[in-house]
Amino acid sequence: MAKIDSLNGGFPLRNGRNRRKTRSSSKDARVSSPSFFEVVTAENEVSVDSLAPYAVAAENTSLEELLDDVHTLGERLKERPTMDRIKEYRRAVSCFLQYIVHYTFEAETIEGARFINPMKKQKRYTLIRVVNEKLERLVSGVLANQLPQLELLRRVEEINGLLVDLLQ
Repeated sequence: MAKIDSLNGGFPLRNGRNRRKTRSSSKDARVSSPSFFEVVTAENEVSVDSLAPYAVAAENTSLEELLDDVHTLGERLKERPTMDRIKEYRRAVSCFLQYIVHYTFEAETIEGARFINPMKKQKRYTLIRVVNEKLERLVSGVLANQLPQLELLRRVEEINGLLVDLLQ
């Protein structure tokens, strides 16, 4: 009986590696235009410098002020939901949550032991401890009270996502 050759002509992984090399060399030769997704993400990209005032605002203000901002902007959003008010409310909630995460949670990284194989990469475990349980309860209460406004934000984000999907 005669031996049957495969269509690829050899070991399939070796051919895949060769193809990858030719693809990377052909990428250098051609110039491609950015995809639609790259254009949309470039337009909506937020730099760290633009978020700096919000981070500073969250650190310099007290918890009561941040909580008052969330409540007042939430009520204004309920009265008249406009895009500007949604953005203001989102900023206030994010500043409030940044404050809570910064002052409430503490993360500790622990290296795992290498019992079986010392050549393997060592596992890292991260423990998150609640530093101030009262702040955590306050956040739970605030989020429970602001549920209608957060639901409205979720719907707006869902509609924005659907619009982006339609454009693709």
